[in-house]
Amino acid sequence: ATDIQDVRSFRGAMSDSDHYMVGIKYRQKLAQKPRERAQKAKRFDTDKLKNEEIKERYVQRVNELIRNENEQTGRSVEDRWEGIKTALKTAASEILGDRLPPERGDWYDEDCERALEEKNEARRKMIQRDTRATRGAYVEKRRRSKAVCRAKKRERDKKQLERVQDEFERGNSRKFYKRIGIIKQGFSPKIDCCKDKEGGLLMGRSDVMERWVEYFQELLNQSLCIEEQSSNYLDMDLGSDMDPRQPAVEEVPPTREEIIEIIKGLKNNKAPGVDDIPAELLKSGGEELWDAIYTLVLRIWKEERMPEEWSTAAICPIYKKGDKLLCSNHRGIALVSVAYKVLSSFLNKRLTLYMERK
Repeated sequence: ATDIQDVRSFRGAMSDSDHYMVGIKYRQKLAQKPRERAQKAKRFDTDKLKNEEIKERYVQRVNELIRNENEQTGRSVEDRWEGIKTALKTAASEILGDRLPPERGDWYDEDCERALEEKNEARRKMIQRDTRATRGAYVEKRRRSKAVCRAKKRERDKKQLERVQDEFERGNSRKFYKRIGIIKQGFSPKIDCCKDKEGGLLMGRSDVMERWVEYFQELLNQSLCIEEQSSNYLDMDLGSDMDPRQPAVEEVPPTREEIIEIIKGLKNNKAPGVDDIPAELLKSGGEELWDAIYTLVLRIWKEERMPEEWSTAAICPIYKKGDKLLCSNHRGIALVSVAYKVLSSFLNKRLTLYMERK
């Protein structure tokens, strides 16, 4: 008890109770560590591309920046990709801007603040002179403040349901289910800690990140036992039964039509990779952007070397169920560059065609 230096009651504290709050002055030395702020990913307001006028301005700006990049000759694969990425992000920042944060749906406003101030003032008068009149006034102000806050919460809930109904009538299933999920989930506090293998709690950002790295390394780098039959299949000469009159599939370079078809088929509303470029920016970029991407893919095909950034994937843990502090109760999704998806989709189509011809 030597750490307790002082104990006193506070009559001014407001807790809607006949009891007074008791405060303790406690002495204890804690290690101070500066709070590390995580770098937030940039999110562009791609919904504005649904407006034809804004989309046209975006295409014009992208074309202007792409032309400036194309004037520089003799550039490597890495430089070409950096030029395309810079053009996309610059045009998106200037024309689209950043995506606004989601609506919090706060119900606390000036009416609630005014009602609480009146209640607190009535309580201060009751403490100074506890009579039947002052206590009755305080009880009335407390009842009214609760009624005001309750009405504001109901009004907030009504507006949320109206937004859900509006999205349903418009046929926007994505936003409809998203709003339903927000209402159903309610408030969920952010957790910045996790548990280690022994169940100990890790609090520091560096310790937490190291634990996640350890977990995914063990999960993704497991040794796989390949059956003998599968191994023999992989060792087969896949080109032995090919028609000699047809060229080998891997020798045919990608065509412009193939790359544009893949770009148009990219899925919307997907999280971007480490380059912060969503699929909507590529799909709405116009012909000159598509030509630049095709030229880049063709260069990669010939040189057999792709940009270094395309080899990096951001692993995002998604909570499944159970204890949120356990890494094993999350599943990881890999967020790769959307431009790499264009290349990988093309390679997948070629391999599929190769197997069909077999």
